[in-house]
Amino acid sequence: MNSSNMPCEESVNAKSLKKNMAKYCMNTMRKRTIDEQLGDFSMIMGCPLDLRIVYSRTGLDVSYHVGSLSASVTGLDESMCVRQCKRDVLHKMKVFCDYINDGTRTSSSDWQARSNKSPSESSSKMQDVYSE
Repeated sequence: MNSSNMPCEESVNAKSLKKNMAKYCMNTMRKRTIDEQLGDFSMIMGCPLDLRIVYSRTGLDVSYHVGSLSASVTGLDESMCVRQCKRDVLHKMKVFCDYINDGTRTSSSDWQARSNKSPSESSSKMQDVYSE
């Protein structure tokens, strides 16, 4: 394979990924559970879902990774930490989709502020389906 073709192929792959993510966010995302959405994003991004739980004497550290997106939560209850971690990484994916769909680049500080906002801040009740 000619190395001069690599940047072009990477550019085409990046454009294809962005197009697929935007299409998914606009059409399918709202009707699916958190686990289904994470699985869909994993498939679109071509990256595995990676859940890591580290136990210590004072609690546990849960981190969830899908490609370059990740979230981590520290706490005492494993199931609550895993659930919150999934919500946080899904929220970051949603922010990423909004970032793509809007067609304009927002400043990195604005994007970071939106990606750091916890979904629980905008919803008072816990639910397994992420909805707007």
